[in-house]
Amino acid sequence: MKKNKKNRMNADADLRSSEILKHLEVTFPSSKEEAWKSIESKLDNLPAEARQSASYLRPLLPIAAAFALIFSVIVFLRYYSVDYTTNDDLIAVILPDDSHIDLGVHSQLRIYPLWWKFSRNLSLAGEARFEVAKGNRFRVSSSNGSTEVLGTIFTILASEEIYKVACYSGSVKVSDPLTDVSAILIANEKAELKKPGVFEIMLISQENANTINKNSYFTFKNQPVQSVFTILASEFDAEIELEQSIDLTYSGNLKNDLSIEEILNAVCIPLDLEYVQVSENKYIVRAKSDQ
Repeated sequence: MKKNKKNRMNADADLRSSEILKHLEVTFPSSKEEAWKSIESKLDNLPAEARQSASYLRPLLPIAAAFALIFSVIVFLRYYSVDYTTNDDLIAVILPDDSHIDLGVHSQLRIYPLWWKFSRNLSLAGEARFEVAKGNRFRVSSSNGSTEVLGTIFTILASEEIYKVACYSGSVKVSDPLTDVSAILIANEKAELKKPGVFEIMLISQENANTINKNSYFTFKNQPVQSVFTILASEFDAEIELEQSIDLTYSGNLKNDLSIEEILNAVCIPLDLEYVQVSENKYIVRAKSDQ
């Protein structure tokens, strides 16, 4: 008898719940308060019998509204994306963890910046050079391959027909999503997916390794300005002197096809510095004089 009574109680509860759900339609909330108002208005319009049954569930409705709001926020954070597209020019992209990407011409990149702290996943169609900051797994997905990495420098060329990866430091894992076949590349190795499940792995010639930055960028992150000018002087075969000690740091991406004067302006102007050319290949950098 107790068992039958319990079954009848469960059946009655199911019937009441079905009656409530049949009349109750809640729109997607934009805030907890709006969700609660929406639910209250729907309850007021229920038939008397259903409204009486709903009173059993009323204490749970604020909790349900809160969960709905939390869920909507999580979905927004997870799927909010930013797209980068290039035509005939390269662009530099700095990710939320300070990883750097040089996106090649006619390429597309999609990142999820609000979810980056939890998952460093992005997608690429085209060509790009990556300099990845250390952290959790970093994955680049393409239509015909994926690359996973932990702190390294590498390039990817991905299209509908081609998937090539070159590793210049650290190591990367390349995978074929069609067959789940993968391969590990170490520094100065490159791989090409020749057909489903078959990677061809080769050594990178030293000449190619040394020209990785051709048509790319000089990238600096919080680097002492003296070091910046030392690197630039070496790259342009010039002499750059600081007139006095300057305790400043510089961060930025500078296209290396610019002239030395354009590069110097790009570094000096935001730091309130100026330069003077004293001979054909000699420049003096100083604090900007007040005039």
